[in-house]
Amino acid sequence: ASCVRGFTDSGVLSCIKHFPGHGDTETDSHQGYAETQKTLEQMKETELIPFCSGIQAGVPMVMAGHITCPNVTSDGLPASLSPYLITVVLRGSLGFSGVVITDSLEMEAITDAYSPGEAAVLALQSGCDMLLMPKSLSEAVSGIQNALETGTLSAQRIDESVLRILTLKLEYGILT
Repeated sequence: ASCVRGFTDSGVLSCIKHFPGHGDTETDSHQGYAETQKTLEQMKETELIPFCSGIQAGVPMVMAGHITCPNVTSDGLPASLSPYLITVVLRGSLGFSGVVITDSLEMEAITDAYSPGEAAVLALQSGCDMLLMPKSLSEAVSGIQNALETGTLSAQRIDESVLRILTLKLEYGILT
């Protein structure tokens, strides 16, 4: 909380990461899936504490990690692609209303299981607003365009992210 307040007071846009926390994970998500066996209740007592503190202090951005939580969700998706972890836990339970950015989508935790288009669509469907470094930008854009055309992803969902991003830019004087 002190770091977030210090950055904010200095006009620096801060981001806390890697939601929901690496805690006791053993794998580096650059090289594969990182996984925690903790339940949501256990995570609330450990990994989620700094996120709650940062959110209460007004952190404007949270980075979603590529961490699977099989004792929290049954979908097998990493947090960065999980509607339950992003929309229900981070936005709902923890009350975060700012911008959610994925960790790099060119990490092996993602590229080993998803195409750039699939990862981009899943991240947006989960409630993420910004996609960091898709392995192929053109494939990510094509995937999003296709999902919009088929109705797998709605323009309203994109508009929610655009509004959050533009609001943040206005608040920090990035967009005038």
